[in-house]
Amino acid sequence: MTVSLPMVAIFAVIVWYLLRTGSLRLGSATACALLGLYTGATPAGPAINHATHAVFAAILGAIAHL
Repeated sequence: MTVSLPMVAIFAVIVWYLLRTGSLRLGSATACALLGLYTGATPAGPAINHATHAVFAAILGAIAHL
């Protein structure tokens, strides 16, 4: 599935608005999930996935050393 960057930007604005207004409900959760899915489908998806895995590995490594 090819997703354009404007589609991701639209979902990002919707998520920002819902978080800004404090209305964290089913609609905002759906918008966040769609933002994640559409962002993952862009060419930036693999880089985001790699960065996320690296951050979680660092966190888990720090916790393991405590």
